[in-house]
Amino acid sequence: MKHKLSLTALIFLLALATFWLASANADALNVETMVQDNCHFGLELYRKLGAAESGNIFLSPFSVSNSLAIVYAGARGSTKDQMARTLKFSTNRDEVVQAFGTINSSLNQLKTLGNIRMDTANSIWPQKGYDIAPKFLELVQRSYGEAIIPIDYEKNPEEALQTINQWIAQKTRETIKEMIPQGSLDKATRLVIASAIHFKGDWRRSFNLEMTKDMDFFLASDKSVRTPMMTQISEFKYAETESLQILEMPYVGNELSMLVVLPREINGVKAVEDFLSGENLKKLQRKMSPTKVLIHIPKFKINSTFFLAETLTSMGMKDAFIKAKANFSGIAENKDNPLYLSTVIHKAFAEITEEGTEASAATVGEMVSMGILPTDPPEPLHKFRADHPFMFLIQENKTGSLLFIGRVIDPAFGRVANGG
Repeated sequence: MKHKLSLTALIFLLALATFWLASANADALNVETMVQDNCHFGLELYRKLGAAESGNIFLSPFSVSNSLAIVYAGARGSTKDQMARTLKFSTNRDEVVQAFGTINSSLNQLKTLGNIRMDTANSIWPQKGYDIAPKFLELVQRSYGEAIIPIDYEKNPEEALQTINQWIAQKTRETIKEMIPQGSLDKATRLVIASAIHFKGDWRRSFNLEMTKDMDFFLASDKSVRTPMMTQISEFKYAETESLQILEMPYVGNELSMLVVLPREINGVKAVEDFLSGENLKKLQRKMSPTKVLIHIPKFKINSTFFLAETLTSMGMKDAFIKAKANFSGIAENKDNPLYLSTVIHKAFAEITEEGTEASAATVGEMVSMGILPTDPPEPLHKFRADHPFMFLIQENKTGSLLFIGRVIDPAFGRVANGG
């Protein structure tokens, strides 16, 4: 799908593989609040998208929230108010900006620890000579650490497109390619904001490759696929209820973990999705304790693309997408050709293997103006057999920040299923 920009345009790009944050001394309370807000927004966005899709999905709601927070910094009036309600921002704009500034600062600190592979970069690509509000440029440069790189869309929009796409591909180690579709930029494009983050982490307790065997994964009670299933016995944080099991698998360094939420019933993933509010997730995590667990979990790879304008509108962010009502005068004051948000595109990629996880995501928002197992395992031993649809989440452990959400309906997507 191509989104042609025929008039003045602002395109927001966020390419990332993972995102986490650590509390800063100066605004720890703001960061804590932002974590809670993003969790509420992320789970609501996931449910909205999950209800519209029947298969595997993967997204980074934090990337969506972070990207739109920059646009929010330039929103005014009812546009700002609707964005705040939709994104669940419960503090004022200055505090939101301050919290995201801390997030970006903490990213640069975390990548020096050496436990995981992480690459981060931020940039703004304005049209040469275009009058972007100096306060907005100063704000995003100070708070988000963005470099300002003028580029000439008027002279050669396709060359500009290729330049930015190449930048994103490089920063995400080639996991996000052709972020902006060909033909999407034209001579009226005025600004592209891009942030790229790539993450690759190894499991703290890796799986033995020799133990991975093809097993049945049940799509339904009478339908299954054969898929490589990773296996190990080890101690993990674990809890269970009558309807689900939850397991935490940390990465090396313990800065990040994956939470796997497995319904008891083969067709129970929808009920789990409906149940998993921010508060209920916290309750489950409080119940978790170190437990010896026998794990079977599939290897899988997911690519997802979402066009979020309609979803965000249905969540309450209406004026931002209406050219006659949108107010982004904090970005550029142009009464003849005011900016509005035309589309938000989110792309995400995740690959789970015996060694660990690699994940990427990208959000694009376009704003336009008018214009080895023992034979007899020791007891007690809990069994966590993820051989039917489940949810998974990736979080930063210090604050509990929710970074990614996904579900696996068919880990062997594209292969022939048995039965049905």
